[in-house]
Amino acid sequence: MVTGLSGLLYASACETFLNYAKQDPAGASLLIRKFILEGVEINGTLEGFTSSGGRVDLFNSLKKMNEWCFNSSAVNNIETIADVSLFPNPSNGGTFSLLSFVEGSATITITDMSGKSISSATAEFQNGSQQTFINNLPAGVYHIRCVFDNAKVFSSRLIVQ
Repeated sequence: MVTGLSGLLYASACETFLNYAKQDPAGASLLIRKFILEGVEINGTLEGFTSSGGRVDLFNSLKKMNEWCFNSSAVNNIETIADVSLFPNPSNGGTFSLLSFVEGSATITITDMSGKSISSATAEFQNGSQQTFINNLPAGVYHIRCVFDNAKVFSSRLIVQ
């Protein structure tokens, strides 16, 4: 179970973590272990039966990893936003749209799960506007990151069938 959780954490990792993992694989493994152990939900009835004294919790571990990713970022004034929607998700053929209720210029970056940049584009958004991107992406899971000029960030996974 912990091996599967480790795999999910690696698959959900931010670009900063993936770059770190390439430079120091042993250090990245220790960080994954730390995220898992800090994410454990303590349960008194499991004390003495498990090494952690509780049960592993994927959501808590993901939160710990995201905290690390955010705190490791060189940009300190980032505001994560929910005013952008990505659809359809899953997508067929890699065509997707972003609906934004944030105004301004944005840089949209698509990376694969290894952290490799697939494409990058700039788009201009008005409140309630939609931009469609056609990338002919092969089937897989991708990370879409939309950074607005006012330092607001939208981040999501895109599944291409």
